[in-house]
Amino acid sequence: DRVDINIYWRGGDDFSVAVPALSALSLPWNAYDNKQKVEVRASEAYYPYYVGQWRNFGGAFHTILRYGTGMDHVSQFEGFPTDTTAMYFEYTGHAPLKAKIYDSGTQQYVEKILKFGVNFALDGFNYMAMAESEDQCKRYLDYQKFPAYKRAPADALPIIRDDDTGTWGGQENPAWTIKYYTPAPPEPNESAFVLVEHQGDERESVEAPSANLTFNTFYESGRGVFGENFVDFKDLARRYQPYCDVSFSIKDSLSIDAMVPVQPWGLPIPDLKQTSKSTQIYQIYNREGFIPILCSAYQFFRGGLRFKLVMQGKTENYGNFVVMHYPERHDIADLTVPGAGTIDSVPLSNYGYYIQSIEVNNIIEFEIPYYIPLNSVFPNPCNEEARLKLACKLGSIAMGCTAIK
Repeated sequence: DRVDINIYWRGGDDFSVAVPALSALSLPWNAYDNKQKVEVRASEAYYPYYVGQWRNFGGAFHTILRYGTGMDHVSQFEGFPTDTTAMYFEYTGHAPLKAKIYDSGTQQYVEKILKFGVNFALDGFNYMAMAESEDQCKRYLDYQKFPAYKRAPADALPIIRDDDTGTWGGQENPAWTIKYYTPAPPEPNESAFVLVEHQGDERESVEAPSANLTFNTFYESGRGVFGENFVDFKDLARRYQPYCDVSFSIKDSLSIDAMVPVQPWGLPIPDLKQTSKSTQIYQIYNREGFIPILCSAYQFFRGGLRFKLVMQGKTENYGNFVVMHYPERHDIADLTVPGAGTIDSVPLSNYGYYIQSIEVNNIIEFEIPYYIPLNSVFPNPCNEEARLKLACKLGSIAMGCTAIK
């Protein structure tokens, strides 16, 4: 009783596209405001609270916050945004919320700390259902958004022992931190589809024989309008664009002074409360060049990335500059300054590196190879859970400089 049809299309001989640039287009990656404009907290007289269960939620098996042991003494919350189907919340109180949770592996009830929650709405009131991890919150939102999972949202949350009242959260009523997530639909079941071969031919000509084929300058690869044209997007992507601005003091001995991830979409927007004004200007207004904009149109990419380092300041004080590539360091998410005396602050052996005297040339160009054992990786920000980290970036770059003695 259902037919799924995939529709394909392709451009004609005169088809061309224009690549926009800032400020005509800005990508939505990492675009949430650092300052919360709403405060999600328990309503007056509904705290302190603890983790328990409720007859109207998940069949009285799953975790929800309560303020008392009465039948319906369930904590009500306020301050939720209008639509909470794409967000979950993190507890910020000092007193941990503990409860005895059923462990399917040991088949025992084990005391655990729960610090994440999701909104459960009923009859116009809002409650906070609790989870052990962010992954459980995401599954709750997935089940809630897409009925195709055929699972009740509460099934994603822990099961609590029925006689447990949990650990009270203390007299404070903290505001919960909002976490954003885009619910994902279930993967399609291939057995539900019947594969059929396409019909028709593969002619190369435009399917409009009576059309006027005399084009103006706009259709001639855009040269008349934009002043340049590219037959291949790779030609455009070979240009350099700003990536980040790094400042550090020069030391007498060679050390690693900064590390950055290797990813085509650039670095995330910096926290305005923790960065200098110059860094804010560089990272915010130069964060999206043509490479991230091109990547936003594609699902995957493969191949290396080229970088150019330009040293500024009093270069006569510089000695040697070292650049190293750590292909397995996928844990570096942003510009990082290693702490003194840590393993990250020391240049390590067995890695690809390049050393150059800055006194001779203050510009270094190098290419990071595609050392990933996968056919392709994601060109846009992705969920960096452990199993996906390998497919999110090409490792990390470590760099450092020594002074002339």
